[in-house]
Order: sequence, then C-alpha cells, then structure tokens
Amino acid sequence: MLYPLGLMLAGSTKSITDLHENRLVPRFLISDEALWQKHLEALFNESLDALNIAFDTDHLQFRDVPLPPPGAPAEAWLPLWRDFLASGTLPPHAITLGHYWAPQAGAFPAQLRAFRRHLRDKYGTLEAMNTALGTDFDAWYTVFIQPPAYLFPHATPDASPLATEFDAFKLDAPPWCHVVLSPEGFYKRLYLKPRYTRDIATYNAAHGTRHATYRDIHLPAARPADAPPLVQEDWLDFTQNTLAPLWSRDGILDTPETRWQQWLATH
Repeated sequence: MLYPLGLMLAGSTKSITDLHENRLVPRFLISDEALWQKHLEALFNESLDALNIAFDTDHLQFRDVPLPPPGAPAEAWLPLWRDFLASGTLPPHAITLGHYWAPQAGAFPAQLRAFRRHLRDKYGTLEAMNTALGTDFDAWYTVFIQPPAYLFPHATPDASPLATEFDAFKLDAPPWCHVVLSPEGFYKRLYLKPRYTRDIATYNAAHGTRHATYRDIHLPAARPADAPPLVQEDWLDFTQNTLAPLWSRDGILDTPETRWQQWLATH
C-alpha cells in the first residue's frame, strides 16, 4: 500500500515536463537539470514558442532544454545584464511575467495566486474590485487575465483597467519570474523560420546570404539598406505587419535588444 501511495504523492508534483514519468522520487528533487526544465516550463507559462523566442532555439519539448554548464560563455554577461535590468531602461511592456499561467496543467501558479492576493488586499471585496476595474468576476478563484502578448499587433498597453493593474503588479514580482521579450527572437522563430524553414541553407539560398546559423541573423533598428533585397523586404514586412507597432518609432525599432546595445555602449 505504501508504494502506490508514494506514487500518488509523487504524481501530485507532475507538470507537462515530467507527466509521463512514473517515479517514486521525482527527478527534479535529485537532478538540477530536471529542476531547470520544470522552472522553464513555469517561467514561460508552458509555451515552447515563448521559450524558443527568448532563447533563439528550436526545442520541441521542455525536457530537451539542457542545463547550461558552469562557466558557459553567457555567464560572463550576467552581472552586466542584471545591472541593465536594474537601471530601469526597459519599459513595462518589455517585461512579461512567468510562473503565472498553466493552461495545459490547469494549475494555479504562484504569481497568479499572488496577483489575486494583491487585488484582494487593494480592493477588499470582489464587488469593489469589479466596480473599480469594470470586471464581472463571480469569485476570487475566477479572477484572471491572460498576460498581454506585446509582441503581436493586437496587444496594446492599458487595453483595460485590469490589464493596467496586471502590468503594474508584474513589475514587483521576483526577478526570477520575469522574461524580457525579444522582437528579434520573434522575428526568427515565428516569421523567418515558417517562411524559409529551420534549415539555414534554405534561407541562404533564398536571400543570397552566407549565414552559418540563424543565430547570425539579427533584427536591426532600421531597414538594412545595404542588405540583399529580400532581407530588406522581410524587415519591412515584419516590422509593418507582424510586429506590434509599439516597438517602432518613425520607422526605427526601439526594442529590448536595441536598448541593450545602447546601454552597453555607455557602460
């Protein structure tokens, strides 16, 4: 009887990443890599597209994402990156909140519970909150807003009082729950690769370029006038028709990547 009970208790900790495992001791309790994968699943709210956009990768499942080894090249950038984030250089719409939504698991992640507590503490009663925010929730456990997808054209800041409340709340969440949006990653993952496949040779053949990998492709702030014609066409089409207009000012992109480069130039 103890073994089935143990499996049941272990099963209560499962998420999409380890759903098919049948272990008495969950892997994430004894494996840093398994814990890393479960964290990423929660950080990106179960969205592989969101992870691949941020990491510039093509992973097919969260359990495929390796734990970065100690001393990995990117580790040297961490102090500067943390200083950049702490500088307040990024606008609120550049930050999205993880550990908030679990549409596949149907769970109530930590930051969703925290958001509900925040609203309850601020407004006191459900009726007062509904009146202030123009909502009609019938119970606290139903209070929810899908995180605004500010990479896409349909999403705009302050679209509703509840969205404004959420955007203010997310900035006070722990840093390990934050993800910086990447228009460049969005460009490659959901614009270029669906058109030209994930095979860089196919992209090169179409554009007359010689990139070794997709990581060599960047999203410049302005139309790359010296690039091959199709590269310029892609940039114009993406920035005018696919990317949310809030990332562009008078035809010049203002993104987390461009602000990071500007910040690095002065530090």
